[in-house]
Amino acid sequence: MAQVGNQKPRRYASNAIQQRRARVVAVLRKLIVEKGVDGFTLAEVARQAQVSERTIYNIGKTKSDLVGQAVQHYQQELASEGLDGESLELDQVLESLAKVSARLIPERNWAETIARLYFSGSTSREIYLSLVAISASHLTPAVNLFLRRGELAEAAPVELVAHHFADIAFGILNDWALGRIADLHLSGHLQYALLAALTLLISDEARQEVLVRMAPLAILLSGTRR
Repeated sequence: MAQVGNQKPRRYASNAIQQRRARVVAVLRKLIVEKGVDGFTLAEVARQAQVSERTIYNIGKTKSDLVGQAVQHYQQELASEGLDGESLELDQVLESLAKVSARLIPERNWAETIARLYFSGSTSREIYLSLVAISASHLTPAVNLFLRRGELAEAAPVELVAHHFADIAFGILNDWALGRIADLHLSGHLQYALLAALTLLISDEARQEVLVRMAPLAILLSGTRR
């Protein structure tokens, strides 16, 4: 199954340039986590990455450009961890969401940044699709599981549902970053949203299996939004 919103990484002319870009992206991500996207300057990025400001502007003309590249790097990072694998079972897909949630908890500023980018009208289509691809990296293996089983509904609107799941997932991240969802419940809300998305794509018999998994989550999460 094709990845929804998958973006090819940008290519650079030499290993030296790629290494400088990697340092810049790593520093940028660290500063976002520590200070939020508005809490630092591009000069600070250049200083900590040990590159010239001219190099920074060659990589990205604005802070938004650089943040966009950090988003794409994060997308590739998730893919390299096997979260977009073709043969994961449903429990493994849900566990991957739990792991990502646990990793985001100390990175609240990063989560707020990507949620803000997702919902901003000024975000480029390229970065928007990279963000959709981040959420699709969790939905896609679940869809592939039911496809392998022959339990995907006929003419299932996968791309449409993937975008709707992205809307909900980034909305959950935004609410969590703003303190409306407790750390303890972040993964549960994301897991429930993914399972709900699946019910729109699978056969009636398979849907019962998913609804059984949703029931205890619904009880656990009831009243957890502040």
